[in-house]
Amino acid sequence: MDFATRPSKIKYDDIIALNIKHSKTTRLVGYLQHLEKNVLLSDRIPLDTITVPKQISKGYSQTRGVLYLLLGGICAFDHNADKIILSECGTTMYQPSFGLFDRITYTSDPIVQKSTVRLLHEFLNYDVNIITPFENNTKSEMFASSRRNDYLKNTHSCISSRFGCNLGCCYGCMIRRIGFIVAGVDDCDYKYDLFTLKDGQRIDYYGKSTSDGRITNFMELMRFSLDILCDYKSLDPMKRKRIDQYGKYDLFRRFALDTFSTLLLIRNSGKKKINPRIESSYIDAMKYIDEDEIINRIDYVRSLKGG
Repeated sequence: MDFATRPSKIKYDDIIALNIKHSKTTRLVGYLQHLEKNVLLSDRIPLDTITVPKQISKGYSQTRGVLYLLLGGICAFDHNADKIILSECGTTMYQPSFGLFDRITYTSDPIVQKSTVRLLHEFLNYDVNIITPFENNTKSEMFASSRRNDYLKNTHSCISSRFGCNLGCCYGCMIRRIGFIVAGVDDCDYKYDLFTLKDGQRIDYYGKSTSDGRITNFMELMRFSLDILCDYKSLDPMKRKRIDQYGKYDLFRRFALDTFSTLLLIRNSGKKKINPRIESSYIDAMKYIDEDEIINRIDYVRSLKGG
């Protein structure tokens, strides 16, 4: 954990932050300005911005990681640097399929990293190392160990940037919320509370749909997490393929504990009434999970301190 918690400015001496800005995406400007003013400038870290075409769906969205890392490499080349620091947590980098029809995001996948290094060598005759300090950390561990975790609430994780906020029900928001709750770090406000949505509730920000599919997606994550903890060998090979390929069972076991730790903490707070389907699934799952292990997991994560 020492590598992950040491401030980048101390470990690497000279740091440049890079913002890849999609054209016509103005809703996130406030996030960036806040972080630049309150975090980067105070640590004397300059910010570069490169503008790219607007985001579109399908192929471009799945290959944007190559674009981001290539631009990071070009920026590093321009500054005569030999490293790119990719601050992605492992559960996103190695994201498995939680359901049989689940689509995986490859933005920071090791395949993308290797392809980027190869392309930079081919195009620029330039060799760069991509450093991934959080690749063996869950989101909760990453948040808890952050030196500036009081500013993490001023970040954006949602799959959509159209509304300039975190909506609360996509995969990015889902694991963000799990990370914040388990780490015990102050989070932002969301348009929707994934855990307390009612069945059939309209969630207009998601294309005038209802909550049913979003709740089901979280329950698929619960089922995946239960199988990781209790019955990994019988888990569908498609779901465990990436975990086995990269040797990340321990990482996703901790992530699975975080999933149930989140629900335990929400229930114990007594402040919210959890969706009945999620509540029922949690009660059934806890017949097979040691609650003491969940409590120990929460204590461990919250004992981590940023360097």
